[in-house]
Amino acid sequence: MWSHVTLPTSEGGFNIRRVNDINAATKISICWDFVQKKYKLWIKWLHAVYLQRVSFWNVVHKGDDSAIWKQLIGVRQLLLDNIELKIGDGMDFNLLTDPWCEQQTLIQKVGAALLRQVDINLKVADIIQNGNWAIPDFLLEEAVIDILRVEINSGKDVIV
Repeated sequence: MWSHVTLPTSEGGFNIRRVNDINAATKISICWDFVQKKYKLWIKWLHAVYLQRVSFWNVVHKGDDSAIWKQLIGVRQLLLDNIELKIGDGMDFNLLTDPWCEQQTLIQKVGAALLRQVDINLKVADIIQNGNWAIPDFLLEEAVIDILRVEINSGKDVIV
């Protein structure tokens, strides 16, 4: 019966939104604010509590994390499946921890051991020279192949 109520009026329903859909949209909206670096008070607080030394894309929730934080981490993949990080000057994306290379982070592609070898604060810009890829020696061949497939656009980095 409830499924009938949530149908559009053109299909005989009352056009009432499902609470689960509204909840998912709200969580994705908060995650979108994370990736767009819209540091509203709520986002600043979440960063201070949960993301002191890790990326939103790589953080793993712990058992004592808040239920809200666990839910945000739970929709992270849904958000990632529906956005694309486009490389421009490379200044806005972290080389290792942002999913700019075929929707994955370089840590996911190469492994966490890379963190011990490389400065975690490197930007994608650090491997771009004159609008072309300048691949460093520390990257494995598999990652290099994937990086070379990523288009470098003019202008700033964008998330679409």
